[in-house]
Amino acid sequence: MAMSKAKELVATNPVVVFSKSYCPFCVSVKKLLTELGATYKVIELNTENMLRKVGEAQTLLIRWRVQRHDAHQTLLGVMVMNMQFYTLSYFTGDGSDIQAALAEWTGLRTVPNVFIGGNHIGGCDSTTAMHKGGKLIPLLTEAGAVTKSSTSS
Repeated sequence: MAMSKAKELVATNPVVVFSKSYCPFCVSVKKLLTELGATYKVIELNTENMLRKVGEAQTLLIRWRVQRHDAHQTLLGVMVMNMQFYTLSYFTGDGSDIQAALAEWTGLRTVPNVFIGGNHIGGCDSTTAMHKGGKLIPLLTEAGAVTKSSTSS
């Protein structure tokens, strides 16, 4: 189950960073991607279960709002609720299970574990080296995570 979720995340997002919120190497990679203007999906493996529970609570609140508001707000509520279900579909496993699946899939047990355009890039050192070598921005652009205009400024 964790392996299929990890592969689904990688297949449906231009850039995915499997991370732990307290890891300085993860912070460094996320900072670099943000500075480059990249759009990316972060899966914080150490808060995975907590996020799932928060998402469920938000979904219940939105369901109540859909039942209590007028037609215009109901439509808006349904759109938000659908986004919550989309988020929940990704937060269905335990972070340690996903990390173990990533180790099996990529051979890398540490974080960050970075994927761009469906391809495994590696960790912080690999991502940083690609950037220093001028290969990261073209890869992000090809994956659709940055636009050419955002990288030329």
